[in-house]
Amino acid sequence: SRIFKEVKGIGYNDYVVECRMERAAWLLGGTKQPLSGIAAQVGYASSSYFIRTFRKVFGMTPTEYRKQMELKG
Repeated sequence: SRIFKEVKGIGYNDYVVECRMERAAWLLGGTKQPLSGIAAQVGYASSSYFIRTFRKVFGMTPTEYRKQMELKG
């Protein structure tokens, strides 16, 4: 864990969350999958926990993010 943080600059758990959220953002912007399916696909058993985590990372809910991507699209 210590070596991982030295090499990557962030802790392992933070890295995993970052990877999951990047994948979730890509899925939200590029697919019509329901939130529950995206949450499961990126490793969250609970949709509500996925939504809270997504909001913490991106500053908006997954639904808001998807709508914003559709407007840019």
